[in-house]
Amino acid sequence: MYPNPTINQYNSYQYQVQPPQSQPPPSQQPYQAQQAPALPLRPNTNPNDPTSLVINKLKLQYNGISPPGEPVKEEKVRLTSSTAERIPFERKADLYAILVGLEHLESAFLRDAIAASQYTSHCNRFLSQYKTWLDVHSSIIESVTTFVRDTGLNCPAALNRIKAGIPATSVHGGNDASTDTGGLMTVDLAEKFITTHDIARVALGLENPKLEVENIFSYLSDLLDSLLKYPNLPSDHEIKLKVQYWVQFCSAKPNCYYEFSLEELRQLAFDLENCYSNFRKFVANRKS
Repeated sequence: MYPNPTINQYNSYQYQVQPPQSQPPPSQQPYQAQQAPALPLRPNTNPNDPTSLVINKLKLQYNGISPPGEPVKEEKVRLTSSTAERIPFERKADLYAILVGLEHLESAFLRDAIAASQYTSHCNRFLSQYKTWLDVHSSIIESVTTFVRDTGLNCPAALNRIKAGIPATSVHGGNDASTDTGGLMTVDLAEKFITTHDIARVALGLENPKLEVENIFSYLSDLLDSLLKYPNLPSDHEIKLKVQYWVQFCSAKPNCYYEFSLEELRQLAFDLENCYSNFRKFVANRKS
């Protein structure tokens, strides 16, 4: 509607204009927080389009509006889309855990925070886990060194122990000191010599001589551990060095299914027989 005109003395129309309302000074005006500009929603031309739905939900959340009838949910981001893609990542995670655990074990042994016997037991377990992993999943990595470099893992002690293939106590000694009470250690060591030597001799006596690393490695490791614990036997004695050589020889093989050649099998049987003979001489000379 138009305002009602009034007639003045000059017979001309004059509109009644309301005076402007006074505004409070800026200092007395209530503070209003500035809000982020609202994002326009994407026209949803296709209601079944998942991309459009996700974008519209994100814009609604940005504008402070919840989708009607639906609570705000956090969507889980998946790095893989299938089990076949996820398995290699899980296997690499297993190798990563083995290397980290072995690195911490080596550090604890250097700080004398763990007993030598416990270190030997745990180290053998980590090395067995690593070899088992390598036998099955070696195809998913180029090499352990490359894997460590690509993942940024700092584990020089673990790599050195894997390269050696045996615990530090089996290389440099350092097992818990003990005494041969009643000659029990001597008897036990002699039995281990005979058992290990018999395995090599039986394999050598077959029509087709055949011996795999997995069939003798544990016996050689036990024999070396007993030699390192034996009192008064020098660390550089020929018996220890020979047995240690064959333990490292087996550890350096790519898998547990490695078969000794005929020459290697003969040399192994000869060295074990010679070591046992020298051990008997050492015991006899010590008693005399």
